[in-house]
Amino acid sequence: IETTANATVEPRRAVYYTGDLPTETWLKASGLTFSKLTSAPPAGSLIVAGPGSKLTNEQIRVILAAGSRVLLLGLEAEKLPFGLSIRRTAFGSISTDPLADWPELKGISPADLRLRTDKEMPLFQASPGVAITAGGLLARVGSGAGSVIASQGIPDSLHAKQHPYYRFS
Repeated sequence: IETTANATVEPRRAVYYTGDLPTETWLKASGLTFSKLTSAPPAGSLIVAGPGSKLTNEQIRVILAAGSRVLLLGLEAEKLPFGLSIRRTAFGSISTDPLADWPELKGISPADLRLRTDKEMPLFQASPGVAITAGGLLARVGSGAGSVIASQGIPDSLHAKQHPYYRFS
């Protein structure tokens, strides 16, 4: 147990963040090690874009062409790239069916994504070129050697102080 508790894990790829300060603070608190995105990232990187990100569709295309991956967290509907669209829908428990077989979801199960009560939230809608899973909580767009994974479920959207039962979700 001591070895595990004191182990340091080196990321397999460079991670960069672009977006607002509250999401940046949450990512740091959850243990993600990253640098601020200030210029074009090296090939093979992971770019995490949160609310307030200034990434454009063209910049994302260049990042994907370099074989990097992009994780979109809680972006405003008008900022979603590549035909991603959302609609506010009731969400609580998702099907116990397996999640899509995307390489980015290895090690994640439906239990990791469920809430313990229903909540209306923005969920992704199916459209050409966009794959969705987990009842619309996650979306994926592949492009060349790269991919975009999008999720609208960010912890700040749960308002756990007003609704303590979300602390366990």
